[in-house]
Formats: sequence, structure tokens, C-alpha cells
Amino acid sequence: MRTMRRLWVLAILLQATFLLPAAASAAQPSWITMQNDNFRVWSSADETKTRRALTQLERVRAFYVQLGFMSADNPMPVSVVVFGSDADYKPYRPNQVAAGYYAGRSDRDYIVFGVLGNESDRIAAHEYTHLVFARANYHLPPWLNEGIAELFATLSPAGQDTQYGGVDPWRPQAMSRQPWVPLMTILEADQSSPYYNERDRAGNFYNESWALVHMLETRNEYRYKFWDMVKAVRNGTPSAQALEAAYGMHLEQLEATLRAYVYGNSFNRLLIRTQLDDFAALKGQPADPFDVAEIQAELLMGLNGRQAEAKTRLEALARQQPTRSEPWANLGYLSLHDGNRGLAVEQFAKAFSLGNRSPRLLFDFGRLG
Repeated sequence: MRTMRRLWVLAILLQATFLLPAAASAAQPSWITMQNDNFRVWSSADETKTRRALTQLERVRAFYVQLGFMSADNPMPVSVVVFGSDADYKPYRPNQVAAGYYAGRSDRDYIVFGVLGNESDRIAAHEYTHLVFARANYHLPPWLNEGIAELFATLSPAGQDTQYGGVDPWRPQAMSRQPWVPLMTILEADQSSPYYNERDRAGNFYNESWALVHMLETRNEYRYKFWDMVKAVRNGTPSAQALEAAYGMHLEQLEATLRAYVYGNSFNRLLIRTQLDDFAALKGQPADPFDVAEIQAELLMGLNGRQAEAKTRLEALARQQPTRSEPWANLGYLSLHDGNRGLAVEQFAKAFSLGNRSPRLLFDFGRLG
């Protein structure tokens, strides 16, 4: 009887041993990839929704080409990562309020989406705006960086044109219910501020930043001075000083004007002509699991407190496929982040020997050597 029981238990354990890997594999999301000249997408979301997000990114790119911020020829395609569920996105989320984000990682620019939904077009436009300004070396304070991104997040089709400046009804309503935060507090908030990171305060920060940029960039009496003010801030002038100099009013007067603008609920929409590529025929292909794992490790590199985990994953990938250069390049950037220039040079050299010729790696390898 005991022998029969032991055999039965052993059979159950053996069955579980063979079934668990299959169950674990089935639980993993399925990733696809699609690419054109301007974007390379990895997505675990629905292909139709992924293609829509790509179309919106292309609309925003065309807008910035027309505006003169980008060249029509793009030598560096943007990497786009789309997570198909909140659970998949959570380990790679930079803070509790980010539905998506832009990240410059080692030798690639990333736009990362959480779950695609009704806000996906806004997220696409918002995060691509961050990328455009980063590539143009516009290092701006959060209020201006996020305010511009929120304004251009409204980019949407209007016949043959693209429009921006539209306002969702919830935003002025939310601003009327929330206590007004002093404008100087908004202007002085940095990346560590609770107004930038905490869910219950970030609404005030984003709404007031958006409102100020919307007023200054779309109202005829202000917009001709807007980009001069942006350039002054970019060149190091404190925000309050740049605003007062550009518009000839004290900050208190500007704040009163802004509050009247918000509560007056009269907002302009502007149009610009754009030409888009057609993505209807673009099909998704199964993504290489190594590429997905390497991209996920790369995203971790820039998240607070996750560098050690990123290093462990990259080292495992380098052992898994010794001929791939990407893990070595990223290990080099992690070493550089830790101040270990000698090790970074060795790892960059390894990536170079394996065929990595990305412009950023060549530049950084050259300046270190």
C-alpha cells in the first residue's frame, strides 16, 4: 500500500514538473515587432491598436518636421515598446503616474506605452515631444517640458491638416475643483518634487503647466514671444525671470491673467499641414525573444534602484548569446554610470568587436579611449 502511494505521489510530482514550464510559458505575453524608416516597435498588445499608436507617432513626427524641429530624413529610428497589460508594464514603470514615458537609453531612444486605450494618441504625442526636444538639446525645467508636451499631446487629424490646442472638458473642470497652486511653486518644481511624482499632486502640476503653455503659445498676443522665452530658459535664465522679461509683466500679474484664461474657458485651436506615411499594409512579425529580453533589461537601466537587476539580466543575455553586441554596450553604459571608466572601455570594445556601430557608442567609446 505504501509502495502504491509513493508511486502515485511520484507520478503527480513528475506530472507537475512537466506541466509547470508549459503553464509558465503560456502565461508569458506574445510579442510582435513592426518597423518602418522612422520607428521600430515591439509590442505585446493587439496588432491593430499597435498600428494605431504607430500612426499617431508618425503624425507627430511629421508635425515636428513641418515645424522645423526635425529633418525629414531620420538616421536614427525610434524604438517603441508597447505593453499589453498593466501587470506587464508595472515592472518597467518609472513612477505611479506615468501611463507612458520617453527614455534615452545607451544608444537608443525609447517611447514606452503602458496599456493602449483611449489616451494612447495623447501619450504618443506627449512622449514623442519629449524625444524631439531632448534630441534638439532643449534641456527645460519640468513645467515647460511637460507643458509643451501636454499642449502638443492634442495633435489630431483635421482633414488634410493636423490640429492642436484642443481641450478635453475634464481639464478645466478639474482645475476649477482643485485648489490653485501658486505659479512660482509650479515653476520651481523639479524631478524630485511631489508635484511631479505623486498622483494626488501631479494633476495640479500638469494642468497648470499645460494652461500656461497653452495660453502663451496659442493666443495671438503672446505666441510671437513664446519661443524666444523658451530659448531664454533653455540658455539658463530662471523661468520667472524669462517670463517677466518676455511678456513685460510681473509674475503675479501673469498668474492672474492665467487664472482668468483658464476660468474664461476660451481656448484656440491651431492648424498645420502635414504629410503622413500609410501604415495600413504594415504587418506585425513575431519578435525575437532575445530582443525583447534585452530591451526590457535596457529599460531597467534608467529606473531608480533597478541598475543591479539590469546588470544581472544583461550579463545573463551576454552568456546566452555571446555573439550579440547589445548586452555588452549596455553593460558599458552601466559601468560608466557607476564611474568605472576602465571597465566601460573594455565592454564598449567588446561590443565594437561584435559589430556594434551605433553613433552613440562610437562617440562614447572614442571619447573614453
